[in-house]
Amino acid sequence: MPSADLLLHAYPGVGWWGAIWGIAVVVMVLVRRRPDGRWWAAGAAGTLVAASLVPPRGGWVSGVARVCDVGAEHVLMPWRWGQQDPRLGAVVLVLLAGAVVARRPAWVAGLTALPVVVEVVQYALPGLGRACSVPDLLHTWLGLGVGVLTGLGVGGAVALARRVPPRVATAGLAVVLGLAVVAGVAGQGRAAVDPHARVPLAGAELLAGWDDQSGADGAAWLSAGTVPGTGTAYQEMGRAALRDLHLLTRGPDGEVALPPAGPSPRWDYFWPRDGAFVAAALAGTGHGDDAAALLVEVAGLYLDPGLGPDARYLLTGGRVTTDPRRAQGDGCGWLLWAVHETGRAVGPGSGHPADLPPKVTGLRDRCTDQLLRSTGGGSHLPPPGPDYWERTTFEHLLGVAAPVAAGLRFAALDYRALGEVERAGEVERAAAGVRAEIERVFGPGYLRAGTGGGLDAATAMLLPPFDVDPLPGVREAWSAYQEQALRPAGGLAPGTAWKQDGISWTPQVGLVALTAAAVGEDEVARRWLDWLDVHRAPWGSLPEKVDSAGRPGGPAPLGWTSALVVLSLEALEQDLPAG
Repeated sequence: MPSADLLLHAYPGVGWWGAIWGIAVVVMVLVRRRPDGRWWAAGAAGTLVAASLVPPRGGWVSGVARVCDVGAEHVLMPWRWGQQDPRLGAVVLVLLAGAVVARRPAWVAGLTALPVVVEVVQYALPGLGRACSVPDLLHTWLGLGVGVLTGLGVGGAVALARRVPPRVATAGLAVVLGLAVVAGVAGQGRAAVDPHARVPLAGAELLAGWDDQSGADGAAWLSAGTVPGTGTAYQEMGRAALRDLHLLTRGPDGEVALPPAGPSPRWDYFWPRDGAFVAAALAGTGHGDDAAALLVEVAGLYLDPGLGPDARYLLTGGRVTTDPRRAQGDGCGWLLWAVHETGRAVGPGSGHPADLPPKVTGLRDRCTDQLLRSTGGGSHLPPPGPDYWERTTFEHLLGVAAPVAAGLRFAALDYRALGEVERAGEVERAAAGVRAEIERVFGPGYLRAGTGGGLDAATAMLLPPFDVDPLPGVREAWSAYQEQALRPAGGLAPGTAWKQDGISWTPQVGLVALTAAAVGEDEVARRWLDWLDVHRAPWGSLPEKVDSAGRPGGPAPLGWTSALVVLSLEALEQDLPAG
């Protein structure tokens, strides 16, 4: 469950309402009036209103656009209520309310109208830091419908049995049902894990595209920019990684398109996080126009104004409805970093944010607004949700918070460069606020979930090039992660609490290499780059995984790892600017 402290910190109105309602119930008991279902429904409805319509702790969020999300492809249907999804909070509230007043039509009508009022007010007052959302409206109506049907069904059955007053039975069942929804995944056993698991290798066919393009065209593209690692032991790996980024970002017509994560059916989707790193790598190697073209494609994707980009998209730009994964709060943080890096690479001279295409500047504005909403203008952490592990959770994760702070910081730099001083100041304050919350909640140990979850690669996200002034304790946590997450083949697991299957994940190794190079620990960077180099696929591409015996597996190339290697080699060749 979400931390009560963090919940009340982000939504102070919930605490105020809870105190008022609790006092009212105590008074009712003292005057010997037993609160009936209407009181419990009022408590639940009031909590929903307090969470939705009371400004965040930091006050009104200025500068965000008025918007309403109408994308309803990822509605959380009742058969998916067993997962850890924070959106269930509103569902449970109205479910309980509906169950206890199921036999009161006027109350049911009022509860039906209440979510509509909430969404209208959120649209009318964008300074609340909330976004009008049709999916949220549908979620509350679904919860209300299930609650009312449950209340009517069970209450009627009990009434027929003439044993227990229907209202008593309905209230009791509603509580049990609500607890069952929020704890649906509790107690589930973990499947057995093979410590010597092996993953098939795929991707050799992608290289045929390089030959089909007439190696001359490919070579010309490479020579148009810079190949990181040239003249070093990493020259071949750097050239292969950049070549693979070029191949992954080319559509059937030869133009820049949304790249798949890798050449394999299960990875044949676009992940915004991966795409951000690909764009940054292209921008840093003299291919700023390709990076900008990629971000233009990203700008056309659906973006939840409150939660951020989906975890992944179809390569056509559509939303994934088969095995949909919840929006991931780190997405806009990474995209804002990529926009900043691309702005430095496009146009004449050294580049300027003003040289970016209008669609990319629009993406920056929308992503900045989304992060301002999700953090209450920097007054609290982004809401609980999945990070790069892509597991639904009720916990606040470092792997979400760190990219959000970084993204706000890079957006502020862009706005200041554009002369938008007021906007830059607002975003800078938000970045500083989120950074302070990261230190308060996660420091000084910087565990994955603050007080638990072990160390993971998110510690690297609090180091350069993402944060030029690391918080106290971050370097120590980053070093400890490398020691504690080590795998048999010499690579790293995503985190120390990851399943013990013996598999090393190359993106996390690449992330550590990049940050090591950026902080000047060249020996550490070369250690991990050496490991990546000797574990490439037979055709030279960087794979997603390496098993316990040192065999590469998964798609090769993996775009995220290829981009990280390119960025790491760039960082080794030059001192990274402060941003």
